[in-house]
Amino acid sequence: MGYSLRDFMIALLSRWLYNEGHPLKCAKYAAIEFVQLLMKAAQRKDYVESVSGLDPGLPNVDTLFWRLGDCATFDLILQEHKKLVERSIEAVKKRIRRRQIIVAIDETYEPFYGRKKNPWIHEYTNGVKGATGSYVFIVLSIVSGNLRFILLTIPIPKISMEKDYYVRELVLFVQSLIPIEIILLDHGFYTWGTIKALQELKRGYIILVPKHDKFKEWLKQGAGLHEHQGVLNREKTTYKMCTDIAVLPNYEGFDWVFATNIKYDKIIRYVWYYKKRWGIETTFRVHDEVRIKTK
Repeated sequence: MGYSLRDFMIALLSRWLYNEGHPLKCAKYAAIEFVQLLMKAAQRKDYVESVSGLDPGLPNVDTLFWRLGDCATFDLILQEHKKLVERSIEAVKKRIRRRQIIVAIDETYEPFYGRKKNPWIHEYTNGVKGATGSYVFIVLSIVSGNLRFILLTIPIPKISMEKDYYVRELVLFVQSLIPIEIILLDHGFYTWGTIKALQELKRGYIILVPKHDKFKEWLKQGAGLHEHQGVLNREKTTYKMCTDIAVLPNYEGFDWVFATNIKYDKIIRYVWYYKKRWGIETTFRVHDEVRIKTK
């Protein structure tokens, strides 16, 4: 295939736009300053253009556009988001009287309707009409009675680490601020990697589990707690894993299966605890406008 004049011009233009000689590419801002601009826009529910004009110390929108690929890393976003959590978590503690706090970790999707995709856009559309993809977020919340406090919401790139990496990072941060009683997770987090991470952190967990054939056999035997073994292959190392599986058939019209490392005297207690995370999805809908606006 020949190399046309058009190909040459596009390559030349791209090199000028993205190399170190481009005036916007070389703007003297630290990557964290770009992330701070994005976070301020999300907090205010306003346009990036409007927020950038309020603080002369932050970059303008044009500079942000050219540097976005460099600055929007998971580590920097998490670092800046942690600062917001640290400032607000004391207020949350005043509304929760429990000595130990229940934490829920969930995954949620934000539909994307544009044509031009980027490394943060996943192919999954969740059947939303007109959507061409979606942003994916892992969300950590405090659960207390009917109260839900979303502490951390982390965007996940299309090419990313395993979920257990994010679970570990979120738990490590939150446990330094609040005493955790138990962690509740949806079935999307049922992996040996997640179980290994929580066991190493010495955290109690209840994870809703898909009904595999073995678990269906246990359901037929009635309510009970069973030992489940497996293998995790990670970085050329094989780990022998073990967790308990709690099953409760036909309770409130549903067959319940959980992975857990907690032993309760009654199987129904796993259901009581897990149902505390219900309503998180409603919280997502209520807070659905907490996003960065762009023109």
